[in-house]
Amino acid sequence: RVLVTGGAGFIGANLVRALHRSGREVVVLDDLSSGRLDYLAGLSAKVIEGSVIDTATVRRAVRGCEAIVHLAAQSGVAPSVAHPERDFEVNVKGVHTVLDAARRASIPRMVFASSGAVLASARPPLHEGLVPSPLAPYGASKAYGEAALQAFSGAFGFVGVSLRFSNVYGPLCAHKRSVVASFVRRALRRETLILYGNGRQTRDFLYVDDVTTAI
Repeated sequence: RVLVTGGAGFIGANLVRALHRSGREVVVLDDLSSGRLDYLAGLSAKVIEGSVIDTATVRRAVRGCEAIVHLAAQSGVAPSVAHPERDFEVNVKGVHTVLDAARRASIPRMVFASSGAVLASARPPLHEGLVPSPLAPYGASKAYGEAALQAFSGAFGFVGVSLRFSNVYGPLCAHKRSVVASFVRRALRRETLILYGNGRQTRDFLYVDDVTTAI
């Protein structure tokens, strides 16, 4: 049994489908602030509506699970700059609440959805040996999540893996603010595509099935 926090969101719903196809039992914890229940239509996943900052709800959700995939987050750099307090509450307090619940329930494995924003000011090519260098509260909160997962893994003996996602796209991403989703929406409406800066910047793009396979 696998708990997927944020399992009704874009990446989460794709992951739940992949886990379902592989024969795993899935529990979804989602506050539905951006996720949608219809993304999980036709699946037998148990859905718990609630927040990752609610200690009692998280402890109930982890009960009987053998692994956790922690995707739930306040996502995006711009929202974290506009509302850093919300970013801290969900991304820092939330990851601690999930880790502590995992510790108490003796869950042996956890995958944490981090972000390339942890290395926002680093010069490419990026690699795991670089010192974290975030430029916004969002990147800082993800750096905390990575460090906390490593610390809990060392102190309490479970396996923790952080994966730094970057510009994920694919089915169910239509509501996202990311560049691929934005370009496709505007193209379908025959609107001009908007480029920021000088247009020479580069990004890494990940198809969601590759992300779910990695997880």
